[in-house]
Amino acid sequence: MAIFTVHMRNNETQSAVFIKDGFSWGAFVFGPLWLLSKKLWLAFFGFAALSILINIAGIKFGLHPAALSVLSVLLGFFLGTEAADLQRLKMKRLKFDDAGVVQGQKLDDAECRFFDRYAEESLSPWSLAKEAR
Repeated sequence: MAIFTVHMRNNETQSAVFIKDGFSWGAFVFGPLWLLSKKLWLAFFGFAALSILINIAGIKFGLHPAALSVLSVLLGFFLGTEAADLQRLKMKRLKFDDAGVVQGQKLDDAECRFFDRYAEESLSPWSLAKEAR
């Protein structure tokens, strides 16, 4: 089961964004392209700057090409582990609120579970009593 965090703007269901928690293989393998596809511009420029610095340091200190490759893989691994957090930071910056956490085998399952639970909570008498206050 995968875990997804849900983010909504102004409690509007049509603005819901689901972000899968955990390691991102896409970010690990396709780092800069993945960052651009998610419109994470600052992270892209940071990743590019670190990549350039690694290569410049490798040339200046005469590192073996295998060492440069290992450093590049480590940078990709770091991006893969932090990918979901970068997306969550973007949602926070765009004024999306944390709407909850949901589990599902796939994104579709998680969406169904979340919206079923969301509909139940918004129609329950307890939630109506909270709104009346």
